[in-house]
Amino acid sequence: MNRKMIFLDIDSTLYSHRTWSIPRSASEACRKAAEQGHILFLCSGRSPLQTGEFRRLEYISGQVCCDGAYAEAEGNVIFRHPLEDGSAAVLMELAETCRANLSMHGLQENFTNSGGLAFYREWFAELAMQWKKIGRKGEFPKLPNLYEKAYHGQQIYMVDVFFRADSDRDSFVQGLAGKFSWAGMLSTAENSLMGGEITAIGVNKGTGMLKAAEYYGIPQADTIAFGDSANDAEMLKAAGTGIAMGNGAMAAKEAADWITEDIDEDGLAHAFLKLGLNG
Repeated sequence: MNRKMIFLDIDSTLYSHRTWSIPRSASEACRKAAEQGHILFLCSGRSPLQTGEFRRLEYISGQVCCDGAYAEAEGNVIFRHPLEDGSAAVLMELAETCRANLSMHGLQENFTNSGGLAFYREWFAELAMQWKKIGRKGEFPKLPNLYEKAYHGQQIYMVDVFFRADSDRDSFVQGLAGKFSWAGMLSTAENSLMGGEITAIGVNKGTGMLKAAEYYGIPQADTIAFGDSANDAEMLKAAGTGIAMGNGAMAAKEAADWITEDIDEDGLAHAFLKLGLNG
């Protein structure tokens, strides 16, 4: 079997948000695939600040972060495409007008507006209780810096958008047209307040994935991608084989070549077995 390059989304693909852990079957399947000589990469919307515990997994060789805007292999930066200078101010002004919360991701710092900071504080407090309840340990997320106080022109690679009940979603998305790439609804719930993610025009997980494959000399046909969300759609389409998780959003399932089981029903392990990745 030709050596394959396997790209794994993190949240709800490799890492379960029901158990707050990587399923044991997934870890074992990934480890065996690496032993067979296949190259395993993270391919996430997270920034490098948020991938540490996953990047250090023994079977992971590198990562594509920020929805394809940044990639590194074995500690070396192989691709980066931040937003244009001045984009942060443009997006914050649009968010203020449309009453949206933004989280801006750089390589060393993340930034949010006042509404976003309140959102994160509430979310992280709930997350801390869930982790305590199940005895989960690990790297707890750090609150983003308040944009108004801490942003001084740092490069931004990707922006999360969280809509509020009173947000003008349509006007916000229309305001991005021709200026930014927009990966829409990330949740399977169509009324989710998680609106989507913003990158530079033409940048998505698919472009980052192909840059990483080129670095290793892996043909596009020998790339395999796993994902569950709308921001995975371009990656799933671009891969030689794109596989959506059974728990995934419709946008991911429609973009994939086929659908495996739910993450908590050993979806990754079943797919690796079907693909013959474990020898």
